[in-house]
Amino acid sequence: MKLSPEFIERAESTWQSRRSMYLDWCQLQRLLKHCLARIIDRDIWPAPEGTKDSWFIPTIGYTEEEITKILNAVNANRWERRYHMMQMDRERSRISTSLALKLIAREFSFVLEKTLVVNGGILFFGPKHAYVKDYQRGLDDDKEKDVTVKVTHEGVEYEFHYGSEAYIFHTGIYNDIHEGYGIKGLLEYVSLVHDCYISDSNRTPLGALADYVAEHWRKIRKKGRHEILDEFYSHV
Repeated sequence: MKLSPEFIERAESTWQSRRSMYLDWCQLQRLLKHCLARIIDRDIWPAPEGTKDSWFIPTIGYTEEEITKILNAVNANRWERRYHMMQMDRERSRISTSLALKLIAREFSFVLEKTLVVNGGILFFGPKHAYVKDYQRGLDDDKEKDVTVKVTHEGVEYEFHYGSEAYIFHTGIYNDIHEGYGIKGLLEYVSLVHDCYISDSNRTPLGALADYVAEHWRKIRKKGRHEILDEFYSHV
């Protein structure tokens, strides 16, 4: 039996997801400044750095006493204490990812489990959890606001109802979707990513989601939004 679109739209959907939060480097810097100042009793502007697989905080200018205060404040284990005290004698000493997570963990509303360095910042993830959402909408809850966002590309003007659609459009151009699939494919990409975005019950990292869909566009363009979200969160 084929289900009608109306039934599918109103159905409850359950999938495995993660609690998550995205912080750009400036936001992370301000958060770290707040946490460190509370421990070492002085203002300091940490400069977090990231590689493809990890991130850390250089500790140039920190005293041995300050590092000890940080280790005590986060209940560092024996290995972490040994590692960070050995780092003090090196020119490029640093606070490791694991210690930095302990440092900022109390500021999050969920348990931090892993991080992912992405363009412009870091994604923080909690443990996976099953999420159920009812997509049934009231007739009065879906009235569109009279807002239009206009974008001009190569002399052609495109109109969107949401700024997030314009952002996805720009991301698609940046990822050359229009080069491989034409403008029609680009607009299809915008529609699908935005559909995933407004359907997601998490605080969606839109930039990372848009990049992920663009990177795997050929194989996922025909998939449903829930399947795409499931794959995205499993990937990151």
